[in-house]
Amino acid sequence: MISSCRLQSRRSLLRTKHDGSSLSFEVSCYLWIGDYLMGRVQQIRDGRLCLLKYLYNRSEELSGRLAALEKKAVESLLPFTQLEDFTDHGVKHAYNVQENLWRLIPREMPEPLSPFELFCLLCAVTLHDVGMATSKSPNERAWQIRLDHFERSRDFVIENQKELNLTEHEALIVGEICRAHGMPNLKYLEEPVFSIHKYGTVRVPLLSAFLRLADSLDMTTSRAPSIIGNNRMMSAQSRQHWDIHSCISDVQIEDAPSWDIRIISFPKNTSDEHRLYELRNTLQNELDTIYPVLRVAGVFFKKIELMLNLDLSDEPVRMIKNPFFLLAAFGSRNAHLFTGRTDEIQQMVERILRRRLVMLIGESGVGKTSLVEAGVIPKLRTYRYKVIRFSFQDDPVASLAKAISKSPQNAEKTIALVNVIRTYCEKHGKLTKLLLIGDHLEQMFTISKSQQVRIDFVQHLSRVLGSSLPVTFLFCIREDYLPDLYNLSLDLPDLYVRDNTFRLHRLSRESGIEVFEKASQYATVKLSKHLIKRVVDDLCYEGEGAVYPPYLQIVGHGLYTALGKRQGAEAMSVIPESSYDNLGRVEKIVNNYIEGLLDQYQHHDKSLVGLILSTMVTEQNTKKRVSKEELHQLLPECHSLDRLLSSLVQHRIIRRSLGQYELIHDFLARRVVEFIQQGRYLSSPVRAAIGYMEENYHRTQLSSREVSCASGVSQTYLAFLFRKELGNSINKQLNRIRIARAKELLRSQEQLGDIVNRVGFRSASNFSRKFKEIQGVSPLGYRKEFFSTKS
Repeated sequence: MISSCRLQSRRSLLRTKHDGSSLSFEVSCYLWIGDYLMGRVQQIRDGRLCLLKYLYNRSEELSGRLAALEKKAVESLLPFTQLEDFTDHGVKHAYNVQENLWRLIPREMPEPLSPFELFCLLCAVTLHDVGMATSKSPNERAWQIRLDHFERSRDFVIENQKELNLTEHEALIVGEICRAHGMPNLKYLEEPVFSIHKYGTVRVPLLSAFLRLADSLDMTTSRAPSIIGNNRMMSAQSRQHWDIHSCISDVQIEDAPSWDIRIISFPKNTSDEHRLYELRNTLQNELDTIYPVLRVAGVFFKKIELMLNLDLSDEPVRMIKNPFFLLAAFGSRNAHLFTGRTDEIQQMVERILRRRLVMLIGESGVGKTSLVEAGVIPKLRTYRYKVIRFSFQDDPVASLAKAISKSPQNAEKTIALVNVIRTYCEKHGKLTKLLLIGDHLEQMFTISKSQQVRIDFVQHLSRVLGSSLPVTFLFCIREDYLPDLYNLSLDLPDLYVRDNTFRLHRLSRESGIEVFEKASQYATVKLSKHLIKRVVDDLCYEGEGAVYPPYLQIVGHGLYTALGKRQGAEAMSVIPESSYDNLGRVEKIVNNYIEGLLDQYQHHDKSLVGLILSTMVTEQNTKKRVSKEELHQLLPECHSLDRLLSSLVQHRIIRRSLGQYELIHDFLARRVVEFIQQGRYLSSPVRAAIGYMEENYHRTQLSSREVSCASGVSQTYLAFLFRKELGNSINKQLNRIRIARAKELLRSQEQLGDIVNRVGFRSASNFSRKFKEIQGVSPLGYRKEFFSTKS
C-alpha cells in the first residue's frame, strides 16, 4: 500500500519471563486490535463517538473521508507503531487522544472549530505517531526512531497524501499538526498559517496545541497494560516509565468555569510519588508552552493538579531499592528521607515565627527547596500555618493573588493584594496564620519589563507588611543574585537585613554521614558505616570539607543503581566496598552520570550537544544563561537546535526559563568543560587531529594535510569526520583553537601585535576578522569588556 516510506519489519518475538513462561510479543502488544477489526465499536468510549457524530452532523463528506482514512490506518499502519520498550502508540492510543479532545475542546468557544479544522485535527490524531513505524536504515534502533518520530510522521503524511486520500494542501496541514506534537514550542507557527479557499482559515497553532495536550494526558494504566509490561524485557528506565502509568487511575478534565485538569493517582511508595511529581511538572511545562495559543482561542486550562490517594499504604514507610533521587528536590511525602538539616530547619522555623519576612539564600543546588518543602513546612503545620506557594516567573503580584483567591486574575488589572489576603484570613478564621512562599526570587530579575514588575511588587509587599494581617513571607533566592536583592532592598529596607536572612551552606561532614545513614535505613540493602565515611570523605575533597548535595545524591544513586545490575544483589544485606572502588569512587561516578546522559544521543548529535553546552559555560567554569537567538548566532551549523534543546531539558541537563537556557547546576559546568576538552564524543582520528592542532596552533604554516598525517587518516576522510562530528571544517576548528588561546592572552597586558604572532595568524586584519566572526566582538572590544567587568 504505502511505497514511499519503508515500514519497519516485524517478526514474531517471544519474551521469556524469569519463571519460564512466555507470551508472544505481537499478541501481548496488539491483542486489543482485534476488537476493532471484529467490529466491536460499541466498546469505543462515548467521547470519541460524540466527536465523530459532531463532525458527521456538520459535514458528511469530511466524516466519510475521515472514516476511510482511519480504517486504512488501523489496518495497515498503526499495528506497526508499537516499538519495544515504549508505551502504546497505536489504535487505542489514538482513540484515547480523541476522547481527551472531546473533554478539552469547550462546547462554547468564542470561535468554534470549523468542520474542516476538526477533520484536520482528527486526521492528525490518527496519524501523529505513524512515524514510529518508519525507519531510515535496516538496523536503526527503536530509541532513534522514537526521538524524531514526529518529524517522520509529518514526512510520511506529505509523501503519501494520495494514498491517504488527502489533497496536497490538506496533507501539509495534517503533517504540520503531527510534527508540532514533538516540537519544543509552537512559536514557529504563525497564525493564520494556512488558508484554503473552500474551507477558509485553518488555525494550525490551535489545532496543534489541542493535539499536544490531549496526547500528553493519555497517561493512565491503559496506556501501559500490565499484561504487556510483565511479559517484556525492557531497560530499567523503561520499566519505571511503565510502572508509573499503573499508579494513575484517571485524568479528570473540566472546562469553564473551573478549567481544571487533575491527575488521580495511587502511589505504591515514595519513589512512585517522586516520579509522579516529576511527571506532573513535565505536563505543567507542556501546558505552559501552549497556554498562550489556547488563551487567544478562549481556552483557559492553566494548571495541572496531582491528586495523591495515600490511603492504600499498608505501612507508613516502605523499604525501597534506591533511596536517592538525583537532582530532584525532596517533598512532603519523602520528608522521612530528608535529614542532615536539623539545625537549619529549627533556625528557619524560629525566624518565621518571629518575623514577617524571611529570606533563604544559598548557592544553586544546595537544597533550598528541599529544606522548605521537606523540613520547614512539616514543622509549621503544628503552628496552624496555612501554606500557599506562588511564582516569580511572570507577574508575582498577579500570581500570588490568584494562588490565594483560587480564581483567575487579570495581570493587567491593578490588584489590591492586601485586600485579597484580608479576605482569605477572614474566611479561614482569626487563629489561622498564613505563610506565603515564593521560590526562585531571582526570576524576578530576568523577566521582561522587570523594572516595573519589581516596583509594583515592592509597593504591594510594603502595604501587606504594614498591615496587621497574620501573614509571613518566605522568599528563596540564589546567592549569585544578592547584588540585585540589595538594590531591591533600597526601596524596601526590611527585605534584606541580618535578622530575617538565613544563608544555607553545604552539608558538613557529619551531616553528610547522617544523610547516608538515614537513606540506608530505608533501603533494602544497607551501606556499612566504614563505606559511608569513605564516600563522605571523598565528597568533602571539594568545597573545603563541605558536601555538595547534588554530588551526594548522584554518588548514592550510582551505588544503588550499580548494585541493582549485579547478579545475586537481592540476597545481599550490605553493599560491598569493592562496588564503590570498581565504580571509580566519587569523581568517576559523577563523570559517568553526565556521560550516561550524553551517551543517549547519536554520534553527530552528541558533538552538537557538546557545542551547545559549551556556550552555557563561562570562562571561569561556571554556568551562564543563553537565549535561543544567541545559540543560533553562535552555532549556525546546528540545524537541529530546537530538537536537541528540548531533549536536554527532558534529560534534566539544562533547564528553560523565560526563553533562556542554562545548566541545571553549577557543578555540571566543570564536568562539561572536561567533557569537551577531552573530546569524549569524538572519534580517535578527530581527537588526534585536535590534539596536534592544540600543540602547533602557533605555527602560521600549519596545513590541513599535516594535521591529517598526524591523525593517521587521509585528508579527505578527516575532513569528512570533522563535518560529521563537529559540523565544522579543519581550518575552522583550527581558528577556534587559536581564538580560544587569543582570548587568554587578551586578558593579560600583552600587545595585540604580539598576540597575533603567538596564535599563528599571518596578519592583524585576518586575526581581527576571524575573532569577530567567532566571538561577535573585536579583540580590543573583548579586552575592554573583560576589564570593565573585573573592575
